[in-house]
Amino acid sequence: QHGVPKFIPNQDCTAEEVEEGIENSIKSALFYTAPEILHTGVTHPDHVGGGTIQGDMYSLAIIMVEVLTHEAPYQDLLDFLEMDDILAAITGRKKITAQLPQAWPKAGSSIMRPTIPPDCDNEYRKLVESIWVEDPHERPSFQQVLKKLNALSPQQGDLMDNLVSMLEKYSTNLEAIVAERTAELAAEKQKTEDLVCRMLPK
Repeated sequence: QHGVPKFIPNQDCTAEEVEEGIENSIKSALFYTAPEILHTGVTHPDHVGGGTIQGDMYSLAIIMVEVLTHEAPYQDLLDFLEMDDILAAITGRKKITAQLPQAWPKAGSSIMRPTIPPDCDNEYRKLVESIWVEDPHERPSFQQVLKKLNALSPQQGDLMDNLVSMLEKYSTNLEAIVAERTAELAAEKQKTEDLVCRMLPK
């Protein structure tokens, strides 16, 4: 399945493993959060509050790449970096020196962004890169992005129309998806703890 990464616990999981799964789920959700919001010390999606329009545009760019790759952001880097390191690199607070199998960060850039597939349409690539720029005031509006997407593919009912519809729906539902997944993991954690308590000698 694509989209928000899922940690699916089972009866063989320990309480520590479930706790780690919840923590990773929260951190992976923060991969969609704009760097200027991460700079405020946000450590949980619930702390973002109402967010900002510019922050929503940044999240849109991350989702646009996810639609291309069919993978959650930074999945290709998790074998090389810790989630905390990726979050720090998104904001430019930490410079990654390791050799990474991705196109970002660009040479001379101190910020990290998800990998854009090399066969991606060049105009689509430039659009994504214009949306996730570091300065939120330089990001285009949703109307400008929609206009650009329509220019890239003017045919009605085609891939771009479906993409825009998917992006609108996804960005609207993302927060609810994360909250639901976190609640499920918390419930599973409680079940695991109850099971451990029953197994311990009294």
